[in-house]
Amino acid sequence: MWAINLPSLEYLDMSYANLNATKDIAKVLGMLPSLVELRLSNCGLNNTNLSLNTNHCKNSTLFINNLQHLDLSQNSLGENFSFCFLHNMTSLSFLDISRNNLFGSIPSFLGDLRALRVLNLGDNNLFGTIPFTLGNLRALKVLDLSGNNLFGPIPSTLENLKALRVLILRDNNLAGPILSTIGNLVALRVLSLGNNHLSGEIPISMGQLSNLERIYLSFNAFKGTLSEDHFTKLSKLKTFYVRSNYALKLRVGYDWAPPFDQLEYLEMGSVEIGGQFPQWLQTQKSLVGLSLSNCNITGTLPKWLSSFMNLSGLDLSDNRVEGPIPDSLCEMRGLAHLDLSNNHLSGNLPHCLWNLDSLITAKLSSNQISGPIPNSIGQASKLLWLQLNNNSITRGIPSSLQNCTRLVVLDIGDNMLYGKLPEWIGDKLLHLVVLRLRNNKFDEDIPSAYCQLAALLIMDIAYNQLTGNIPNCFGNFSGMVQGAHIHVDGVLLLGGSSKIAGLNETNKEEMLGGSLSEMMKGVMLEYTKTSMYLVILDLSSNRLSGKIPSELTKLTSLNGLNLSHNHL
Repeated sequence: MWAINLPSLEYLDMSYANLNATKDIAKVLGMLPSLVELRLSNCGLNNTNLSLNTNHCKNSTLFINNLQHLDLSQNSLGENFSFCFLHNMTSLSFLDISRNNLFGSIPSFLGDLRALRVLNLGDNNLFGTIPFTLGNLRALKVLDLSGNNLFGPIPSTLENLKALRVLILRDNNLAGPILSTIGNLVALRVLSLGNNHLSGEIPISMGQLSNLERIYLSFNAFKGTLSEDHFTKLSKLKTFYVRSNYALKLRVGYDWAPPFDQLEYLEMGSVEIGGQFPQWLQTQKSLVGLSLSNCNITGTLPKWLSSFMNLSGLDLSDNRVEGPIPDSLCEMRGLAHLDLSNNHLSGNLPHCLWNLDSLITAKLSSNQISGPIPNSIGQASKLLWLQLNNNSITRGIPSSLQNCTRLVVLDIGDNMLYGKLPEWIGDKLLHLVVLRLRNNKFDEDIPSAYCQLAALLIMDIAYNQLTGNIPNCFGNFSGMVQGAHIHVDGVLLLGGSSKIAGLNETNKEEMLGGSLSEMMKGVMLEYTKTSMYLVILDLSSNRLSGKIPSELTKLTSLNGLNLSHNHL
């Protein structure tokens, strides 16, 4: 066996090698007594070839006392995995067993591995409470227990981890408050507690953590008021997410000058800000993602928004913003995702908005926008998602829209559009998953070219004045046969979310939630990332005639079919 000849080997990296069929890996590794660093990430390990289950633990040969760095991440060690082989590895400073589908509780003896600087057990199926003994790991710099089923409080003993720089506990079932002693973690740079059941007030002591750069507290049940005191020494703050803490308020002075000026991502959706647009944001010239949806903001869009030259995502949906969409928005040349839906915006759509060659998502639905769709919309060639529904937009669909060949969602329903349905929608917009033209004044026949839209999951052209027959070739909608999860350039566009460019390992919470409303037999359906995929064909309330095509029976994934109120 090759390992016998390498007794002095100290470093071994076989990450991304295919070891799935290799037997007795633990035995081989046991022949490398000098090994200090072992990397076996994503190489097909399982409990058959590595023998790390309870039955093998006492006889395991993977007791390399000198080992300092052990990476077993992204394998399939599974629910029979046992931590017991780690008992004597007191020299370990780095341990990563994340993404292995591990099952069971976190053993308390991990607190005896006092040399640990990095402990990553994230994205498994571990349950139970966080052992209080982890507070013994005084050298620990990174603790990641995210993406498990852990419950109970955050142990008070974690206050002992004075060297801790990164604490990631997101996506669990943790409950209770954040203790005020979090102010003792003076080295902390990243605090990620999102998507738990944490409650109570956010302690003011957090504002004393002068090294803190990224805070993720979204999707919890925090309450009370965030004041200027919560940010006193956060001069390095770059990311602040507190979305969906519905009893939380932000109250700072009108002339507040925050101690930070390099904020990149701010997500405060459903946190009450109230009143005018926050003036202190003017100092944050490095913003990349800004989401203030459902924050009870009133007034007009400030012209100084255009000073955010790095802004990629802007979500101000579900507020009470009024007035026209200012041309100054067009100065944000990097804008990719724009959501101004569900406000009181009025006036025409700016011509210059569609000259933003980075624009991917434009959600302007449920406002009071009037006038035509500008011909300049054809310049937005990267556009994937366009929602202009529920406004007062007039005239026809401009032919320039056919240049937006990457469109996946086109929703211009509930407006005052008229004329013949353009054939080029079927000829050019071949990636459409959602086509929603309902409740306008379109007339004449349904173009047979629409049969080429094979990816369609939702087609709603109800409540128009369409005539003629239903094309037999509607049975060609293969998306309605198979159903589909549609990804374009890594963005999940139906039932998913449009994510701001640049969010990575430590800021995975969403900036812009993707959703789509659809009416079926008088019931409003809202599609979000948590809903099941619905496949709908709605041709109701038109003037269609002739025979209902038997080909429609091929659409086996249909959840809703409405042909009512026609002359069929």
